[in-house]
Amino acid sequence: MSDIEFTFHEAYANTDLQVLGINDSENLQTVEQFVENFGMTYPILRDISGDVYSAYKIQGLTPFPLDAIVDQNGIVQYLQTEYDPQFMLEVLLPLLNTTGIDERPDISNTAKAFDLKIGPNPTNSSTVVEFVVPDRSDNIMTVYNVTGQVVFERNLGYYAIGEKVSVALDLKNQVSGIYLLRMQNGSYQSVQRLILAK
Repeated sequence: MSDIEFTFHEAYANTDLQVLGINDSENLQTVEQFVENFGMTYPILRDISGDVYSAYKIQGLTPFPLDAIVDQNGIVQYLQTEYDPQFMLEVLLPLLNTTGIDERPDISNTAKAFDLKIGPNPTNSSTVVEFVVPDRSDNIMTVYNVTGQVVFERNLGYYAIGEKVSVALDLKNQVSGIYLLRMQNGSYQSVQRLILAK
């Protein structure tokens, strides 16, 4: 399950928030594989002609995926290439408060539990992955390319709960591009973008 799936789509299922994925270039088979790999249940729309970007007057298009929050009036309140769920919630909560939502749902089972960090990011070959162990279970690190294919997977084994772990990740055999790194420990999961620029 992706962080957006749990942190936003499921946590705010009973509010006016609507979570959508928008694909503007990948073919349907690639999108379907990606959705399956990350357990997404929210709608994924296709925008081959770029109408969505035009409708919301998004300038300076980037090859990197964008996260956006659009308010009730169709105004873009948040637009970033780096996934930052904490900042997204800070932007989102005041918008939801206008519809009578007063409390933030429990997101203790999301990215916050891992405190996942990757650096350097972007990288030209290798980087260091740091995380805090959330539970007594195997810690599995998986890296996906933009088509949803697994390019690296490693079971890091068990660590004590709360232990801070640093692991070197070598991507010198991979091509430049955007990757998704997923850390999983039992029911806990965190996903971050990793940019490889050679």
